[in-house]
Amino acid sequence: MKRILFLLTIALLNLGSGLCKTRQSLRIMSYNIRIGIGMDQQTNLKRIAEVINKIQPDYVGLQEVDSVCERSGWINQYAELARLTGMYPIFAPATERSKGLYGIAALSRKKPRSYQYIPLPGKEEPRTFPCVTHISRSTQTLAWPLYDSSMRR
Repeated sequence: MKRILFLLTIALLNLGSGLCKTRQSLRIMSYNIRIGIGMDQQTNLKRIAEVINKIQPDYVGLQEVDSVCERSGWINQYAELARLTGMYPIFAPATERSKGLYGIAALSRKKPRSYQYIPLPGKEEPRTFPCVTHISRSTQTLAWPLYDSSMRR
């Protein structure tokens, strides 16, 4: 698991070459959206999008995302957040949940060239690991959403 954390860190640090054209920095955000439910127990994707828009990240790793599930009102949460933020969505489903899909997602300021997701081994709740490829002028960079603490098991 330590090796995965190390590789994630290296990949995220290298991500900047493909995403930032004019700036020297890369703004990365990790956000557990808890299937859209806020600390006040109200579901509000617009509020989540406002937080993302205020921070203006280049890349957002999203945890606990529903895709067209009954429990979250049949909304495709990652697509809706992409629409509200103007970012490109990537979804990595881990399991079926509430008559839909549940997993992790990413939003990227720049359009990714490609992505894939890798199911992770384990005996507990299924987990997945998305890999996103961005192309800069001279290098190809691989990036993953930030490490989700629930993956420690």
